[in-house]
Amino acid sequence: MNLDRLTEARRLATERRWSVLGDLGATLDDAAAPANPELAYLVADAMRRTGAVSAAFGLARIGAAGAERQGDMRLRLRTTNLIGMLEYESGNLAAAEDHFE
Repeated sequence: MNLDRLTEARRLATERRWSVLGDLGATLDDAAAPANPELAYLVADAMRRTGAVSAAFGLARIGAAGAERQGDMRLRLRTTNLIGMLEYESGNLAAAEDHFE
């Protein structure tokens, strides 16, 4: 896990710099997101906030799976709810209901 990248993502989220945080998604390789579900969640949330819903779905799902694998219930709930928001914003109301906990 790249703690510097995670620390930067947390800082950007705290500062509500969603565009900059969302841009981190382009720099995540296939191994980085699964290895760090919190980073995947933070970037996916920023992407949702900036309108990159399709890209956010993939990262949110990776974050949810990683949180489940690590046994991080709080992060799993956050990522599950994020997926629900993405479903809702995509017009998939029935699917959205399945994700809100």
